[in-house]
Amino acid sequence: MSASKKGTIKAQILRKFDDGSFKFREYEVPFIEGMSVLNVLNYVYENVDSELAYFVSCRIGLCGRCDVIVNGEAVQACNTIVTGDMIVDSMRVLGFRPIKDLVAGDMLFSENDKLFLAQRKVFYKFTNTYNKLGKGVAVHK
Repeated sequence: MSASKKGTIKAQILRKFDDGSFKFREYEVPFIEGMSVLNVLNYVYENVDSELAYFVSCRIGLCGRCDVIVNGEAVQACNTIVTGDMIVDSMRVLGFRPIKDLVAGDMLFSENDKLFLAQRKVFYKFTNTYNKLGKGVAVHK
């Protein structure tokens, strides 16, 4: 999808409501060539909806805290350039515990999973390999 003729884009951003339900809300955002997904989130927060929750940390693609799903692809919001209209979802779709809006916590593991991992001393680290592997998690022993 590309930017509209008016110089704006439409960003559908996941929101979590008080009743625990998740819904996408659409925002119209001024499009500036070279802007990142994080710029879009900042604009919405600062100008339209100050209740939007999302992570902001290093802003240079090192920490991975701003990971989101944009148009079905896992990306880092801070260094992903916007090319047009987008749908922004949280990492909950990859099994992370939803907290609020685009903020997701640890991966959801059953008690058996936790026991299995602890016994084998396997550590899971979330990395950018999910984009290539489509699995969301890389195993590091």
